[in-house]
Amino acid sequence: MNMTMKINNILWAYDCSEESKFALKYVEYFSKHYKAKVYGIHVYSISLPINPYYAPYLYDVAEKTEKKYQEEFRELSESLEKKNIDFESEIIRGDVATEIVNFANEKETDLIIMGISSRGFIGSMLIESSSIEVLRKTHKPILITKSSDVDAVVKPKKILVPVDIGEKLPDALKTAIFMSEKEGCHITVVYVMNIAFQIYEIPEKIISEIIDETTADLKKFVDEIVSQSGVSDNGSKDFSVLTKVLFGINPAAKIVNYAKRNNFDLILVNSHGKGVFKRFLLGSTAEQIARETSCPVMVVKPELIKRDESNS
Repeated sequence: MNMTMKINNILWAYDCSEESKFALKYVEYFSKHYKAKVYGIHVYSISLPINPYYAPYLYDVAEKTEKKYQEEFRELSESLEKKNIDFESEIIRGDVATEIVNFANEKETDLIIMGISSRGFIGSMLIESSSIEVLRKTHKPILITKSSDVDAVVKPKKILVPVDIGEKLPDALKTAIFMSEKEGCHITVVYVMNIAFQIYEIPEKIISEIIDETTADLKKFVDEIVSQSGVSDNGSKDFSVLTKVLFGINPAAKIVNYAKRNNFDLILVNSHGKGVFKRFLLGSTAEQIARETSCPVMVVKPELIKRDESNS
């Protein structure tokens, strides 16, 4: 069964911060690789004060802000056109998270890309709570970047894919494999065994059997997905998939620390694609990873991977 990765339209949320400018590097990366159209938007809210005397002043500020972003988008459009990237922009007033989600649905975008720092988006665009709200509300795949190094080179070579061995959702791993087909990547698939304090009461022999069984189950799952993809047959020296079983009380913290210690360029996390995360690596765990990790986090949904009916 051949599978294809579908990214035709990308939504980039921009607020003039260094973090959102860095996110543009990933926008260009995915746009070039998948020949996708890019929508750039700036969203800001106007909260009118109790005293109506200040309302005209705030509206004047809003108009000046719109003109500022219109000029920035115009210059950016010219720059991206030279790189053969189809770019369209829009400035929207309203609730930030709601407008981003609605715009993504209206334009049928396949990927949302946002940049946040430890403080979240600064200025009028997004604070961390708004970006996490987008993560919760949207059914679209979303990539959250944190770096403010606008001169950094974006070329993910080491990808970490945390999985729930119980659900065995394949989409994040498939996405990592498809990315590797473009340039080659080293992929590590990890499962975190949630160790409770009571584990010390379990006989060592039983624990060893559980670990061996879990490790074998994880490897079997990964081998099946890799085999289906056919990427292992392309002879790329830069492609590899490893499996690793980790142990910890807090799965998200364990993943964040593992990614940092091993210098991963990207974390790919699965989601049900229903807008509400319910299970392991979905919800508080995914949000904790997005907040605490220093590398980009991409939450993928089933919609991102489509069957190639003509070759299935």
